[in-house]
Amino acid sequence: MLSFTPRKKIQRLEELKGVRIRSTGNDALVVNTAGATAVGMPMSESYIALQKGIVDGILCNFGAMEDWKLGEVTKYHLDYPVVGCSFWVAMNKNVWNSLSPKIQQAIDKVNQEHVTLTGQAWENSDISGRKFVKGLGNEIVELSPEEKAKFNRTFEPILQEYVKNMKEKNLPGQEALDYVRMLVKKYEGR
Repeated sequence: MLSFTPRKKIQRLEELKGVRIRSTGNDALVVNTAGATAVGMPMSESYIALQKGIVDGILCNFGAMEDWKLGEVTKYHLDYPVVGCSFWVAMNKNVWNSLSPKIQQAIDKVNQEHVTLTGQAWENSDISGRKFVKGLGNEIVELSPEEKAKFNRTFEPILQEYVKNMKEKNLPGQEALDYVRMLVKKYEGR
C-alpha cells in the first residue's frame, strides 16, 4: 500500500515520477522502480516528515496509518498490494546446530504457530487501519485494471531478479514467487 499526503492524489503510475516516498530496504527498490524517489528514514520520523512535506508519501501497510497515526497527516492511500515488506527472526546457523534436537523441535513448533498468529495480526491491523483512515475522511484510491496491469509490468523485473538470485543459491525462488502470487490472487479484494 502506498500512502500519500494531502498534496497529491495518485491514480496512475506516471504520477509517481519524482514523488518523495519514505521507504527502506527492498521497498526503496520498489519505490525507485515506480519512478518515485525513495527517502530513507526511521519510521519514528515519518509522521513529522509527512506533516512538514519532507516526504510526499510513505510505503507501508494500512496498519501503520493507525498505529503510527500516519493517517492524520495523509489524505490519499493508493491501494496496491506491494509484496516486499517482510519481518523475520533469524538465528545464527552455528547456534542452531549447537541446540539439542529437542530444543530445535520446540522452536520449529513455535515457529509454525507464530506464522499463523502473525499473519492474523497483520490482517487485523490492515482492516483496522483501513477503518481508521476512512474514519478520518481519507480516500483509498483503487487502481483501474489497466493501471494495475501497468504497475505489475513495472515491478516484474524486480521479481525476476529475485528468482534469478534464488536460483543461483539453489533455492526455490520461482516456487516461492508462484506461491505468493497465488495467495495475492486468492485474498485480493477481501
